[in-house]
Amino acid sequence: MKMVKFIRLTVILMFFLTLTCSVLGVVYVNKNAPGPMHDGKSWATAYLTIQAGINDADIANEEVWVVKGTYYEAIVMKSGVQLYGGFNGTETLRDQRNWTTNVTTIDASTARSGFPAYHVVIMDNITNATIDGFSITGGDANGLGTNDDGGGIYCYNLNATNLIANNIISGNSAIWYGGGIYCSSSSSPITTNTISGNSADYGGGIYCSSSSPEITNNTTS
Repeated sequence: MKMVKFIRLTVILMFFLTLTCSVLGVVYVNKNAPGPMHDGKSWATAYLTIQAGINDADIANEEVWVVKGTYYEAIVMKSGVQLYGGFNGTETLRDQRNWTTNVTTIDASTARSGFPAYHVVIMDNITNATIDGFSITGGDANGLGTNDDGGGIYCYNLNATNLIANNIISGNSAIWYGGGIYCSSSSSPITTNTISGNSADYGGGIYCSSSSPEITNNTTS
């Protein structure tokens, strides 16, 4: 009987450790995390929104891991944050994720008080930031000033330490430039993305102004 109890306790402990497993330097996001605590320190206590994970990342080159699902928000990136989608919520290594199977969508179609956000993702004057493994949709840059360009991703004054990779960027629009991605004074690599079904007067997929990004291995239509 004592042996049976020991085995049961061991199984319960292993299950608990799996749920609460965390990796040093990682902030966790899962829109369906049970709570009641949401501090981003483990899968079991993950933040419910991507922006909350970005805001909490305060260590240089800290990673934010996001579980599959649709997140109805628009986000503002910040320096030193590596943002990765494509997780199922059990991984202990980033290489275990699969962004093709575990589709992780940032949908900004209602993010501006019920209306589409002008930009789904803003990368403005930052360094060493990465966005990798997301479906980015629902942005409509139909405003004034800088809000009329870059419905999907708006990039301004970015150097080559930033990276946009392995994303599906579709269903975004802009009045003027860069329905999918707009780059101004930027040289961040844009690689291995699928950029399709976006619209703008100039550069429905990608538009670059005073920029020299390395654009490689993307699928565009």
